[in-house]
Amino acid sequence: SWVWSQILQCTTPIHPIMLTLINELVTTIVDSRYLWHLIPVDTDMIHNYLKSSEDNIPTKMLILLYLLTLNDQAAGEMAN
Repeated sequence: SWVWSQILQCTTPIHPIMLTLINELVTTIVDSRYLWHLIPVDTDMIHNYLKSSEDNIPTKMLILLYLLTLNDQAAGEMAN
């Protein structure tokens, strides 16, 4: 997806809009108020990137942010 390619291309300093982009992406994946939903980033793609020899810390931090935000919002949505 376009968002995944943006995450992969990030370098330091990470542009602040990336945090908003990830948060909005997760919201459109999880939030039941939306009539349509985006598809989550494929977990195989995430796993393959993390186990690769790539040592791009900004990208790894954004992936972690994505996963934590997705987990947090999904848990909150299940509680409602």
